[in-house]
Amino acid sequence: MLDFTIDTLLHFLNLTLFNPLFCVLYLRVLQVMGHPLDGPLFRLSAAHTAFAACVWGLRWLAARFRRGRTVNWKEEVVVVTGGASGVGCLVAEMLATKAGKVAVLDVREVESEQENVFYFQCDVSDAIQVNRVAAQIVEKLGHPTMLLNIAGIVAGKTILGLTESEIRRGVDVNLLAHFWTVKAFLPEMVRRDRGHVVTMASALAFAGCPQAAEYCAAKSALLAFHESLRYELKTRSSPFSYNAPHVRTTLLCPGGISTALFRGVYYPIPFVTPVLEPTAVADEILRALDEDCGRTVYKPFYVNLMPLMRALPVEARDLIMAVMGPNEAMRTWTGYKLKDQ
Repeated sequence: MLDFTIDTLLHFLNLTLFNPLFCVLYLRVLQVMGHPLDGPLFRLSAAHTAFAACVWGLRWLAARFRRGRTVNWKEEVVVVTGGASGVGCLVAEMLATKAGKVAVLDVREVESEQENVFYFQCDVSDAIQVNRVAAQIVEKLGHPTMLLNIAGIVAGKTILGLTESEIRRGVDVNLLAHFWTVKAFLPEMVRRDRGHVVTMASALAFAGCPQAAEYCAAKSALLAFHESLRYELKTRSSPFSYNAPHVRTTLLCPGGISTALFRGVYYPIPFVTPVLEPTAVADEILRALDEDCGRTVYKPFYVNLMPLMRALPVEARDLIMAVMGPNEAMRTWTGYKLKDQ
């Protein structure tokens, strides 16, 4: 039985109340029932139908405008960091059925039955290792055309409980690794003006969470990293930009995902904050890659509201945090320890 959440409700409304075809059908029903065309109910329904049609039309135009080239998957070389488990592993397996070659970077060995998935042992927080493995990938598979930075870790400790090495390790993997992989693989994408960089941030980029300070801080920094990269690629007039507008950038800010990384986290109001299945996140990544369009993905729905919390008075934010439960969420955490990475 499927859980009923606010996302389920919004999906239903999107298929009905906000669907122009459904609205037109409803107008016809009103007409058949004898409601006068100049009556208040019919006029209100007609206005709503026009609004729904405008919104749908703008969405369609936006999708058409963003869509890029037709991706020839057999020619693509995709690099996935953190591909030994969780979302990274699932994405790598899904890509293997589409892409020509998939290179997985992880400290743990990948078990895959796909012939076109190639494992490279690499600690992505180490720039020297990343550069060495990048050279191996280019020699063996060719220049990567897509880079998916998915690797992530969390210590699950309070700020005072974290050791210096745990803090550095968390920031290195969750933030600095993105710099090293982009510096290693982006130059050829820029030269060809073709490619795609996917950055895995988090809903926790918008709100601090006890026992996850190093994770939240790094994910928050990734927002600025992503935007800086995007504008460096798009800007044409500056001599310090790349003038590579066809290199796409996608940012993902998912809420809780049902993987081992955040196993045991407590969600007090699952109707509002449902836990995502890894397939939901993987599907969003593949959709962005397949359409060759950069996008920002907030999922599930409540994540769309989290950036707005920054504009609220601190008292209102404290109340929301207390009610929604993130302050207590990590108390029951039993996910991966740093030593397991």
